[in-house]
Amino acid sequence: MNKYLSKFSEISSLETFDAQAFLANEQVSQDVCNFVLTLACIYNDYKDTILALDYLSKVQPPFPVEETATWGEYNGIKFHVIRSQIALVHELLKLIENNKKALEDTFYQSVVNQLDKRGRQSWRTLVAASQGMKDSNKTAKILLMIRNKISFHYDPKEIFKGYKKLFLDQAIRKRTYISRGNTLKEERYYFAEAGAQRYFYTFYEDIGEEKFIKQMQNVINSVAPALSQIIKHFIQKRGYGWKNV
Repeated sequence: MNKYLSKFSEISSLETFDAQAFLANEQVSQDVCNFVLTLACIYNDYKDTILALDYLSKVQPPFPVEETATWGEYNGIKFHVIRSQIALVHELLKLIENNKKALEDTFYQSVVNQLDKRGRQSWRTLVAASQGMKDSNKTAKILLMIRNKISFHYDPKEIFKGYKKLFLDQAIRKRTYISRGNTLKEERYYFAEAGAQRYFYTFYEDIGEEKFIKQMQNVINSVAPALSQIIKHFIQKRGYGWKNV
């Protein structure tokens, strides 16, 4: 447990600021305040998925990969975190797309103008992808694919389509696995998540799963600077500095 707790100690010390930073006044609208506040929520969720994969890697079962309950549990959790990352990107793009008024706000634009070169490029890529604009940039291509083609939502038809391909197709015909028990910790329905995973597989079958996962991490790493800088510059530009706790 100590090796996990040591990770928590890497976070910077606590600071505070006036809560009115996210309250509208004649300077900034409540729509803009709400938008930046939501970006902060998404940023934290991004971080959590990255930490989850890092912690999960520390308890990976020993190779080789086998059709066992242990490996099924491990891969099931890992794939869930990856799906969550994709969902976060999808929701971020939808958030940007649905808040054009906030993006065009004079005060918000002044915040964006304070971003460094990396932050500005990251934000421009996000905005362009949210509007469906094509770009030769690798990150932009993945963002656009997530916006237009990938859905995290529980689509019964897509889940069954994946299930049918894996378990009912004569050419594949995999086994349907289940771990039955009396508590949440004891049970897992591997056959269900296998169907969902098959749906996502169609998006990375040409490049391979590991490369797809690595590209997702690169997307998240490229998005994070823009969100981080926007949040901090917004609070500071509101005139509320930091105080040590």
